[in-house]
This record gives sequence, C-alpha cells and structure tokens, in this order.
Amino acid sequence: MLPPWSVVRRALTPAGRGLLIASLVLLVPSPGAVGAATVHCVGYGACSANGYSDAGYGSANARSYWNMVTGHNCTNYAAYRVIQAGGPGSRPWSGSGDAHRWGHELPGITDQTPAVQSIAWWDSNQGGWGKNGHVAYVEQVVSADMIRVSEDIFDGDFRWRTISRGEAAWPTGFIHLADARVSRIGALPRIAGKLRVGERVRVGAGSWSPSGVSVGYQWLADGRTVRGATQSSLELTPRFLGKRLTVKLSARRLGYVPASATTAASDRVRRGRIRVDGAPRVRGRAVVAERLTADLGRTTPQTRASYRWLADGTKIRGARTDSLRLAPELARARISVRVTVKRRGYASRTLRSGRTEPVKRATFHQVAPPRVSGTVQVGETVHAVPTQWSVKPSRRVYVWLVDKEVVEGNYTARLPLVAAYEGKELHVVEGATRRGYEQGVAVSASGGLVAAADEQPEPVS
Repeated sequence: MLPPWSVVRRALTPAGRGLLIASLVLLVPSPGAVGAATVHCVGYGACSANGYSDAGYGSANARSYWNMVTGHNCTNYAAYRVIQAGGPGSRPWSGSGDAHRWGHELPGITDQTPAVQSIAWWDSNQGGWGKNGHVAYVEQVVSADMIRVSEDIFDGDFRWRTISRGEAAWPTGFIHLADARVSRIGALPRIAGKLRVGERVRVGAGSWSPSGVSVGYQWLADGRTVRGATQSSLELTPRFLGKRLTVKLSARRLGYVPASATTAASDRVRRGRIRVDGAPRVRGRAVVAERLTADLGRTTPQTRASYRWLADGTKIRGARTDSLRLAPELARARISVRVTVKRRGYASRTLRSGRTEPVKRATFHQVAPPRVSGTVQVGETVHAVPTQWSVKPSRRVYVWLVDKEVVEGNYTARLPLVAAYEGKELHVVEGATRRGYEQGVAVSASGGLVAAADEQPEPVS
C-alpha cells in the first residue's frame, strides 16, 4: 500500500513528519491483521528459507519500477513482478500510481477471475486496507475460490498469504497484465496408426508447461470439426475415406491462460481391408438334383456378398445366389463358387472356393414295382402297370419274361399271349431313364401262369 504523494511531500518538512507517522499508524495494518487470510511467512530471508521466493525483489527493491516508491512498497513490488513476467516496462496509464487506482485505470483487463501472475487488487478500504488500497502478486491459484499471493507492504515487510473467497481479505478484483500461460514443449505429436477405414488412429497429448496440464482433443477431417470426436483416439468409419485428419489439442490448467495447437495433417484415409477367415467352402453332396451351398465363413466387418457358381471353371448361367441346385447337365462337372464381398469404405474382395468331386448321376428310387395287368390267357393281351419312381422318368422301356426267358422284339408295355406261352409264368421288367440319372430297373411280381384258351384263367389285377 502506497500513501498519497501529498502525504509524502508533507513528510519532507519537520512539521509534517508527525502527521505522516500518525497517518501510517492508521493506514497500514500490521502484517498479520488483514482479513482472515493465512500468512505463511514474513520477511525476505524468512520466506526464502521456507521456500517462498521474493523473485529477487529483496536485492532489487532500491530501484523504482513504473516510477513507484522504492523499498517495501506493494506497488513497486507488483510492478517489478509484472515486468519480470513479461508485462509492460512502464506504467500503462498516466496519473496516480496509488494501489487503489490500478483497477480503475485498467478496467478492460480487470475481472473477478484469479490467474497465476495476475495482480490481486484491493480498492480503497477493502479487505482491511486503507483508502490507498493494496496490490499483490498471485503466485498460485489453488482453486477457483482460493489463491496464494506474495506482497510487500509499505512501512511493513514482504510476505506470502493464502486467501479464500468469502473471507474479508478476498481481493476486489484481478488485473491481467502478464498472466501465466500454458506453453508447449517441443514438437507436436503426430497422428499414429493405419490410415484405413475400419482402423483406429490415435494421438499423444504432447508435452506442456507447467506440469499438471489437462489436455483436450478435437478431431478434424479436412479442416472440419468431427462432432463428438473428443478422445485421444478415433475409429475410422467410411465417412473419413479420402480425408486428411488433424487434431486440435487444448491444454488447460487452473489459473493459467490455456493454449491450443493443431497437429500436422495426416495422409488421406484409404479404403479399409475386409478380413475373411479362410476361403469359401462348398457344402452339400455333389449329386444331380441335390443342392450345394456356399459357406463364406466370417468376415470382418460384416459385408454384402454376391455369388457366381462355376462348372469346370465356366460360369453357370443364372447361378448367382448362395446355393445351387445341381441340374442334370452338371453331371460329371466339378463345381466351385466365386464370392465377392463388399462394404462401403472398404476395398472389395473376390474369393474362390475349391472344386468339388465330379457331380454324380442321381439314382432312381423305387416306390412301387411294375405289375402285370389283364387276363392271363392265350389269345388275350396283358399290359404293364408302370413302376412308381421317386422322380418321373423321361422314358420307360419294358422287357417281358416268359418262364424267365426274354420275349425278343417286344419292348412295349403290352404283350399278346400266344399258344406258345400256355402254362408258363409271366414277369415284366421296366427300365427307366432320365437325364442326369443312373438307369432304373424294376421287376414285377409274378403275373401268373398263362391259361389255355379254353380254360378258366387266374385273375390278375
């Protein structure tokens, strides 16, 4: 706290010395009597011995800073510290340098927010100080509501104090002439990881001063903010394809002016790679009329697949789904499948299965055998009731047996009964054919003995 210049001038006369001393008794409180703040140390030497620095002011206080009164004086000390912190080398206003004037002279940079290296300012008759007010140097912002200051008091001594908001000693305001700033140490980190869709890239926090800085992240793609991308890593979804990435790092610490910096741009994000667990496989029996299925296996990420079936390496017309029914014309061919997998943002992949064994012909399965129908008697004609097969044949042929002897020249379903067959047993054999199938052969049960023309025949259904 600095007394008015008029008081100092009067003190230069013998008559005024008494008045000055009386004024100082009223205006300057004792070092431990201001507000309810905690005093940590008093005196240059005592404070230094306990780790509370005076920043060299004790050996430099004979010089005036900003044209302030030298020695133990709050304004000279505060000006010294501002200059030391990189602030103005001369007083940034004209007129009185009394402490209570500082906040009024610098309203544009005075507020209620403490910052390291800011000036704590008390207006007239505030915080336990007299009409000339007081200024101190903020050494530390412990929290939003607690500060630690160093100060030198006119006609008093140097000291450090801790002050809490709500206490009577809390400053009127804070003047931001040379606030401490967070600063970057060394080069910015670079974005690390594979720049492909589906991968995750990351960036380090970098090095900052002072210690204890918290770092925030904001990812940008081609210079545009990526909404919600505020972590140290980023998953590369398809929307980043072809874009260059940067990260804005914001470093903060309570009581310091924050700093930010943006990393160098990455290369452009490339298409991702689809991962497949092995080659596709063909499942099912390679037999005509059976159905084969393509088993792609697992892909990462999930994909859309298209299929093309091949017979001996040649495309099968219209075979574009994940399964194939084996048509008769595919008999003896080796079947394979070609699968193309796609996903937005990823390079497509085409995969081929191995070939199957040659497709085998299908087999007719007999449901019911053929039968001899009609009157089994010389002069009559019998006919064959067709076999019931699992699939319908495209052609049927018949062989008639008379006492197990083949009737030559008749391969139809009808047989006229002549006198030579009298007393002999009838059977019929059916041969069935169909493309892609092995020939089917079925033998009827006995059709009975051929009766003479004048005999009563055995009934045959």
